[in-house]
Amino acid sequence: MIALLLMSLSASAALDMTEVYKQRMEIVRMGQIDEKSGRESGVIENLVGGQVETSLANMEARGLTSGVVRQQPWSGHYWAHFSGGIGMRWADPNFPGEDWGDGENYVVRNRWNQTWFDYLSPAEKYDYLTGVDPTEAGSLTRQQWNLGRSEYNRTGSVATWQGICHGWAPASIYLPYPRRDVAFKFPQGDLVLKVDDIKALGSLYWANGSYETSFAGYRCNSDNPPVNAEGRVTDPNCFDVNPGDWHIALVNMVGARKEALIIDAAESSEVWNHPVVSYSLQFFDATNINRRSNSYRDVIREIAHTPNLRHSATRSAQAKYVVGVVSTALITIETMPGTTGDENNEVKFVYDLELDANLRVVGGEWRDKARPDFIWRPRPGTKPTLPADNISLDMWRMGDANWRRGSLMNSAKGAPLRQLVEELFRLSAQ
Repeated sequence: MIALLLMSLSASAALDMTEVYKQRMEIVRMGQIDEKSGRESGVIENLVGGQVETSLANMEARGLTSGVVRQQPWSGHYWAHFSGGIGMRWADPNFPGEDWGDGENYVVRNRWNQTWFDYLSPAEKYDYLTGVDPTEAGSLTRQQWNLGRSEYNRTGSVATWQGICHGWAPASIYLPYPRRDVAFKFPQGDLVLKVDDIKALGSLYWANGSYETSFAGYRCNSDNPPVNAEGRVTDPNCFDVNPGDWHIALVNMVGARKEALIIDAAESSEVWNHPVVSYSLQFFDATNINRRSNSYRDVIREIAHTPNLRHSATRSAQAKYVVGVVSTALITIETMPGTTGDENNEVKFVYDLELDANLRVVGGEWRDKARPDFIWRPRPGTKPTLPADNISLDMWRMGDANWRRGSLMNSAKGAPLRQLVEELFRLSAQ
């Protein structure tokens, strides 16, 4: 059935970790990363895009000991596989969202065409708009429910952390801020895509569309990697992002450019992607964490004259000075659908920075387990591409044969139509 756009109502990327692993191991193999402590050569320059400031003295002179992004990313849900992804009927008070099997059985029993429009999931609303029956094999709704099927059949449950935070995080930065519901007129009544439905489709678009990324660090697949007597991780696969790379990326991206970067904020084997929206830095004496200052100059130490310095055997060969840093970052976090406003959370990372004779950051050591596994961002100027991008679609005849064909093409990749996503965000942001 063809839908007509009614009005805008008042408010009511993918990161292929297999490829990341391959690239990381290639860097190690070629000797471009110092397995002891050094920064990954060229990685942060690639992530930021162009020249970066690496001098601690210049950072302080430019007022970059704190920073905030130009625009707050929007909070959104991570649409977990265990509750059906964006097939979850989040607005239905009777939906059993804690178990994949219970959730799917509920959707099967309570058919979409016998359910109040407002109770339908984002995927069901999308399928209906684009001329697809949500119960047919090629629909986006079925694709979403199938994500947890094999794990549930094998183990009787689906891991609660698996979802599309890797899509929500870049979507919240690069798509307009959605503020209003958007309605479509049907003979049966208005089909309303609420703000959270729109966020869901935008997050899925960025989760499963193809685009280039830049990253530093690597996901550690162990919750308890081996450590030496000083508590330093010895497994090279679990070194995570180097503190020097983290510091430079934070200062250059969030501080100098006022652009958000994305971090995996969990040091465990789970992955939780979050945009960084602001930070502040405090410095401390590497031999006495209680001796602190807002300026590195007050607490910097010369390594050669600093006995009993931790991790002395793994310091960068270029390092002449060392200074401790507490970086306090504010990250945007997920919210449950139906939540109004954005939520941010504060995280602290404590580390030593190693500096060369010109006070340029050349490496570092983490002080504890709290650290980002990896940091990343889409390449500047890129956006997700999908199979149906070149199909011509008439926004005023939604659901005709072209819409259905394009919808099924993209649903096979687990993604919505770019044209619809962009239009929904344009209307919602007005």
